[in-house]
Amino acid sequence: MGPAESATGRNHKKFKAIRQLFGILRRGAAPRRSRRRTLADLHVSIDIIDVSAANEKALALCRRIRFEVFCREQQVPESLEWDDFDAVCRHFLLRADGAPAATARARPYGQGALKIERVAVLKPWRGRGLGRAVMERVLAYARAEGYAAAVLNAQTAVRAFYADLGFVADGPEFVEAGIPHVHMTLALR
Repeated sequence: MGPAESATGRNHKKFKAIRQLFGILRRGAAPRRSRRRTLADLHVSIDIIDVSAANEKALALCRRIRFEVFCREQQVPESLEWDDFDAVCRHFLLRADGAPAATARARPYGQGALKIERVAVLKPWRGRGLGRAVMERVLAYARAEGYAAAVLNAQTAVRAFYADLGFVADGPEFVEAGIPHVHMTLALR
């Protein structure tokens, strides 16, 4: 064996060892990809739903997401989840790959503010940017409608999520529906 062949053989062994070290070589198969898809992998459409008889089906999808997230997972009593504001809110439904995956609602609040409420993402879709996508859509709506600010009561467990969107806490923590919250505001102008 000449010097060129032995160097090639050594390089091949080094490359193979590096691939094995990083878990790339699995029984001669291509590396496995994570089954979890990101927002970039999804065919996402966000529909704005006006509350009317014609949109009862879409509103029912929003309510189903809210029931699953708030009533089932977080044990919020249904008597607190369903209120009269649903009739006056603008509802947002995010569909991922055609399936309902996230929702939010918003309503006028005080002088020139839009209050964002009931932001929910179904468990199988979390961690993929859908919450951010629906919030960005709600904020785009608020800006287009001329609101000066957006406000919300954030569960303290997801306070950082809203802070990443630019919201600032402007009050002490309080308990709502048995869950710690903090009031947050985002200036839109």
